[in-house]
Amino acid sequence: MKCLLLMVFLVVFLFSPPVCHSFLTVPPLDEIVPHCKAFIKAPDMPIDEFDTPRPEDLVWQYMICSQPAVLAELNAHEKSVLASLAGEAESLKQEMPPEFVQQMENFYGYYNTKWEQVYKTTYTDREINEFDAKIRMLWQEMVQALSEGDIEKAASCFFEESRDAYRALFNHLPSEERKKMAGDMAAAIIELEEISGDTAQYILVRERNGKRYLFDLTFMRNMDGEWKILSY
Repeated sequence: MKCLLLMVFLVVFLFSPPVCHSFLTVPPLDEIVPHCKAFIKAPDMPIDEFDTPRPEDLVWQYMICSQPAVLAELNAHEKSVLASLAGEAESLKQEMPPEFVQQMENFYGYYNTKWEQVYKTTYTDREINEFDAKIRMLWQEMVQALSEGDIEKAASCFFEESRDAYRALFNHLPSEERKKMAGDMAAAIIELEEISGDTAQYILVRERNGKRYLFDLTFMRNMDGEWKILSY
C-alpha cells in the first residue's frame, strides 16, 4: 500500500506537465550524474529508497541518464553499459501508458535544456555580444519606463523572484524621486564583468562630485530564455 501511494504521488507531482516553469526546480546536474553512475553500475538494484516496480524504475533511470547533458559526463564504459539497456527500456515503455511515457520524455527533455543552459559556463564572443546587447536594451527599457512613471512596465523587466520587491520600492518613492533615480541610472555606465550559465554580472558605475561609485548589477535568464534584472 505504501509503495502504491508513493507511485501515485510521483506520477501526479513529478510527471505532470509544469503549469509554470518558474516554479519547477531542476535538480543540479552534479547530483544527477553520480546517481546515474550508481544506476549504471548496478541497474538491477532498486534506486535510492524507492523500491518501485521494474518497468517504471528502469525506464525512469534510463531516460534521465541518457539525456545529452548527462551522457557528456559519462566515460566510454558507462555509455556502453547504458546503451546495452536501451532495448529493455524501450520494450518496457510499451507496457506503460503512452501519455505517461510522453510526459516523462517532456519532463526529462526540459531538465536537459536547463542543464545545458546552466552548465555552459563559456560562450563565444558572438554569443556574449548578443547577450550583452539584449541585456543593455532591457536595462534601457526599465530606465525609460521608470522615468515615464510606468511602474508595471519597469517591474516587468525584473526577474520574477525580485519583481515584487522592486515594484514596492518604485511605488513607495514620490514621482520626483523616481524620475531622479531614472536620471541617475540613465547617466550611469554599465560595464560587463562576466556571463556564465544563466547569470550575467555587470558593474554599475556612477560619478558624483568627481568620484566613481561602483555597484553590482546582476541579470538572470528565466525559464523562457529571457534576460531579466535580478538585482542592482
